[in-house]
This record gives sequence, C-alpha cells and structure tokens, in this order.
Amino acid sequence: MIVSGWPTSHVAHASHADTHRLRRFTQGVSETLRSRLILLTSGAQGAQFVLDGTLNAFLPLFGRDVLGLQVTHLGWLFGIQTVTTLATRPVMGMLSDRLGRQPPAHS
Repeated sequence: MIVSGWPTSHVAHASHADTHRLRRFTQGVSETLRSRLILLTSGAQGAQFVLDGTLNAFLPLFGRDVLGLQVTHLGWLFGIQTVTTLATRPVMGMLSDRLGRQPPAHS
C-alpha cells in the first residue's frame, strides 16, 4: 500500500537508488578508515576540539574563582574570543587558498 499515491515503479526505483547510495557510502567509509593520514588528521582535529571544549568549560570557572573576575567580564572576554575566531577562520582559509599551505616553521 502506498500512502503518497506514487506509482509502485517509483518505489522500486527509489529502493534501487537507496541501495546504490548505501553501497557508495559504505565504500567511502571503508576507504576513509584505510587511510592513515586521514585518520591521523581527524584524530588531531578531534583532540583539538576536545581541548577547546575543555578550556571553554573550565577557564571561566578559573577566572571567576581564582582570578576574581566578574561574570559579565568573563562573558565579554569569551564572547569576543568566539566572534574573533568565527571572523578570522574564513579569512585565513581564503589566504591559505591564495598563498598555498606553508609549514609553520622552516629549518
């Protein structure tokens, strides 16, 4: 029984397309899991996100309890940091695309 009123041939075609899409997806996941460079880069970025989240969770508490900063000052400080990060990432990405990727330190 088809609730939408579409002909059965569309349902069979969608099922075949879904099977093909699922096969391509699992093939892509498999290729990704076999690439050590992708896994290393993903792991490093994941660790960076965990560290960033940890700092954003505990630095305000440290600022309030240890440094004695007011909550409003901490809000402004972290708000400005967030806006700065959101504004500079696209700009740095465009510069990197134009100038190329350079190593951070030359020997």
